[in-house]
Amino acid sequence: MKPVLVLEKFKGKLNKSKQKKIKRIILYAGGGVLLLVLGAFIFFAKDLPSPDKINKRQVIES
Repeated sequence: MKPVLVLEKFKGKLNKSKQKKIKRIILYAGGGVLLLVLGAFIFFAKDLPSPDKINKRQVIES
């Protein structure tokens, strides 16, 4: 058998493994973006007012 024939025989399997690698990279990249967004929200959430400050009514006395 020539090496070319062997490569043609397993060509479908090679493409599937490439697809799995690409899919895994996309999943990891998506997870990383999700963690970055979540981290940014947690970082900036400390500047948000607390719920009791939002719901508190201010009574103006004159």
